[in-house]
Amino acid sequence: MAVTMLDLNQSYLAREAEARAAAGEQVLENVRQKHLTAAATWAALAHSARKMAELRARRLVERTAAS
Repeated sequence: MAVTMLDLNQSYLAREAEARAAAGEQVLENVRQKHLTAAATWAALAHSARKMAELRARRLVERTAAS
């Protein structure tokens, strides 16, 4: 089964939410920061996956139009 960029984006967003929730449950500041850093990383990956999906879709339309 192929994994699409949309699937990756949704997975990354879910992991971001998990990390933010974990951060909210922490008492120790350094542990909270670790989870917030992870959340920011997952958010960046989601953004990147979304941009790649948009770029691929745009290129597909351009190739189709050029044919």
